[in-house]
Amino acid sequence: MRNFYTAFSTNLPIPIKVGFGSTNKYEEIETLHTTKDIRIGVSHVKYGFPGRLNFMLIAYCSEGKYNYITENGSYEINEGECLIIGRRLVRYSDKNNITPHSTYTISFDHEFCKNLGIDDTITCLVKKDDVFVKSCVLDIIKAIDKKEASWENKAMDIVKSLLLHINENYGQYAFSINDDDIFNDETMNKLDGYIRKHISEKITRDDMAEAVGLKSSQFNKRFKATTGYTPTEYLNIKRCAEARGLLLTTDFSIEDVVAMCGYNDKSYFYKKYKEIYGTNAYDDANLPLVETFYKLKTKK
Repeated sequence: MRNFYTAFSTNLPIPIKVGFGSTNKYEEIETLHTTKDIRIGVSHVKYGFPGRLNFMLIAYCSEGKYNYITENGSYEINEGECLIIGRRLVRYSDKNNITPHSTYTISFDHEFCKNLGIDDTITCLVKKDDVFVKSCVLDIIKAIDKKEASWENKAMDIVKSLLLHINENYGQYAFSINDDDIFNDETMNKLDGYIRKHISEKITRDDMAEAVGLKSSQFNKRFKATTGYTPTEYLNIKRCAEARGLLLTTDFSIEDVVAMCGYNDKSYFYKKYKEIYGTNAYDDANLPLVETFYKLKTKK
């Protein structure tokens, strides 16, 4: 599905993405509905690591509270509040927040918003006295849950009303994006395919640039500006994602996994793994294999 990304299967690592993503210290993630234009889900999580969105996301906190840190500020979302997160904004749930929270989220494809004339870069907390956004989110969830006759059309009508309301009332919280700088799906898919094919080998920035048909200097500059990561940081995220899948779903030793994922320094691997996931690779390797939910959700 174009423009929707998850931590392990596509190009931009966004592990707290509800529906198809994974997240650190989660309890449950469930997809409620998916179409080409929207994705709706519910999650019960503790925290996740940073990522960049290529779509607009609306999150309604149904239980608990948590923090999102974005390029234009930090937001604390309490129970009963909604947050609008614009396209390409770096955001993550604060790792220091150890209390699990539950959220409903609705994600909107960029082209879908563009065709409706909606600015999907808007990022802000919904005003406390604005009950329309919350009621729309809950009505959409209700329509999906009941699945009455014509429920999909009803849900889409609510979605359009919701987006028009947001565009009209929160347009001042939009920010400028140069879409020419965005690494498109085709480019990122080429890069991901190259990394996946050569993940056990040494991969340089020049190798990655050549894989997508760009000069090294152009690749490095555009990649950082678009994704928020250096090519090396992104490569480590992909290597560690592959490693985590192996540690949690196979009986390979850590030494084997380290080698299979292209690391020749186990200490360096441990360091990067801890930075990305907040847990020790050794601990994850020793989780009971009966924890199949994670395996099913994150295995490629």
